[in-house]
Amino acid sequence: MVSTVGDPGSRHGCLVLQPNATLSWQGTVVVFIVFNAPSLAVAITCGLLGCWYVLPVSLCVIAGVGLGLRVGYRRSQQREVVSIEDESVAVEKGHHHPESRFEFQRGWTQIILEPPARSRRLSRLLLRSEGREIELGEFLDESERRDLAHRLSLLLGTARGVREAGA
Repeated sequence: MVSTVGDPGSRHGCLVLQPNATLSWQGTVVVFIVFNAPSLAVAITCGLLGCWYVLPVSLCVIAGVGLGLRVGYRRSQQREVVSIEDESVAVEKGHHHPESRFEFQRGWTQIILEPPARSRRLSRLLLRSEGREIELGEFLDESERRDLAHRLSLLLGTARGVREAGA
């Protein structure tokens, strides 16, 4: 999902990129409980009936489900913020706060949309300047990625638009 902050007609702007998160942290906890309560109930019942070896296996399954939900939730909280100023383009990546920051000179920044390769299904959107490049919106779908490339092109005021790699 791509959100624009600021005046759309301005030379300055801020784009906030984030995955489509369908579940809050509270929702994730509810899913964890709903999926694991029956398993834990069966494991405890089996343990009380003398089949104690079911408990460790069940606890491993519960831990695996919990770890999977935690990883999924963390990925859904990923954020990328692209800030465009007079002379610079800054990209901040992180979860709840910026964990990395990249800055490019606005005049030299290119927007490149690489077509899908055999090893991946989706295109890649890159910002490139002075020999450095960074991928934007790895979590976006194809239409969102193309829309982002168009928005960036408008904000940067690049007459050449988005360059299709390999074209």
